[in-house]
Order: sequence, then C-alpha cells, then structure tokens
Amino acid sequence: MTIQNSRARLATRLAFLVSGFGLACWAPLVPLAKQRLAIGDGSLGLLLLCLGLGSVGAMQLAGPLTSKLGARPAILVGGIGQAILLPFLAFAPTVPTMAVALLLFGAFLGVIEVGMNVHAVEVEKQAGTPLMSGFHGLFSVGGFVGSALLTAVLSLKISPVAGVVAASVLMIATLALAAPRLIPTPRTEEAPLVVIPRGS
Repeated sequence: MTIQNSRARLATRLAFLVSGFGLACWAPLVPLAKQRLAIGDGSLGLLLLCLGLGSVGAMQLAGPLTSKLGARPAILVGGIGQAILLPFLAFAPTVPTMAVALLLFGAFLGVIEVGMNVHAVEVEKQAGTPLMSGFHGLFSVGGFVGSALLTAVLSLKISPVAGVVAASVLMIATLALAAPRLIPTPRTEEAPLVVIPRGS
C-alpha cells in the first residue's frame, strides 16, 4: 500500500464520517423543531420529506457534475454546505424557512454522498482490495457519534444552537483534514446533466 493510497483511504473515511455525523445531528432536533413550530405529525412528516426531496434532487445533478469536475469539489462543497445549514435546523422560526433549510441540507447531503462514493470507488480500485464496506461503516459510526453528541448536549440543558454550531465546526475541521488527502478521480466531458430513463 502506497503512502498516497493510505492518505486517500483516510480522506475517504473522514468524508463518510462527516456525512453520517451531520445527518445524525439533525435527528435529536426533530422533536424540538415540532415543538418550536407548533405543528402536528402530518406537517412534521411533510417537513421531513423536504430533506429527502433535496437529497434526491441534488444527486441527479451531482453525478454528472462529479464526472466533469471530480469527486473532491463534491465532497468539500457538500460537506461544508451540510455543516453551514445544520445550525439553521435548530432555530428556523417558521415552517417555510424550515422547509427551505431542510431542502438545502438534504441537497448538500446528496452532493457529498455522490462525491464520497465516487472517491471511494477510485480509492478501492487503486488499492486492489475490497474497502467499500469499511467506508460505509464509517458513515454509521458518524451517525452514532452525531446522535450521541447532540443527545448529550440536550440532556445537559445546553442550547441546541450552541450544540449544532460546535458540531458544524467539528465537521469543517474534519473536512479540512481530509481535503489535501483527496485524490483526483476520472473525469469525462460527455456526462449529460440530465438523464431521461428509457425502457429496454
């Protein structure tokens, strides 16, 4: 294993860790959001749908753009965007602003997920050994750490906003550590921005 590949493995693990961490930090905020916005279960369900819609929608563009620009921009833009949007989920004062925040948060989540998986495929290819399950395991580890951290913050009666700001700083610091270790991924100028599904 070369030093470059070792560094690239670390960067990939950190990207998966950040993505899972950021998503999980939102989970303990859900009941607080419902209480703050004074909404029922139905309205909360629609709000939660915004995150998924943002993520799926962004993935449709992130794939072709990653093919053109490489995985590194997708990982950094997606991860930093996720970190910046996270605090808004703790204090968005109205249902429309919360919906927009969740759409954008989901969009950045979709972008980093595309980028980190493309990067993981290239790292695994260069290593010549199966690595993907370990990378995805770090997403779960990040999820556990993120939910545990925010749950501890709320249990200690610390402001949710202060907790998510601290989480965002950790995410950005981790991405800064990963950034110089990310490797170039194959690019193509022919990838279409929109793909229309076709039957066989």
